[in-house]
Amino acid sequence: MASRINALPWPKNWIAKALNPLLRRSDLQACRKFKRVLINSQFSKAYTQLVYGYSEEACRVVYLGFDPTRFRVSKDEQREDCIICVAKLTRFKNVDRVIDAIRLLRD
Repeated sequence: MASRINALPWPKNWIAKALNPLLRRSDLQACRKFKRVLINSQFSKAYTQLVYGYSEEACRVVYLGFDPTRFRVSKDEQREDCIICVAKLTRFKNVDRVIDAIRLLRD
């Protein structure tokens, strides 16, 4: 959690550090009321189980997706190889690694 707080710009990081103990306590209390949790990745599931103590049965991974009937790419359309990264630009998202990977692939 500290790395996420440190990734915030000043003064938000300072405010988050000051409020963290209070917010953490209220977050844990609120999450005890949930019987089931939908999560978007196995990594987030493991982290959620660790932090909140949810059982295996209480957590379900539902991957983000799209409707293929609405978004289609023509088979006749010429495509180039590409890498797409959609993320908020914060340190803990490691977007810099995607940029490094693109450079390595190009080289």
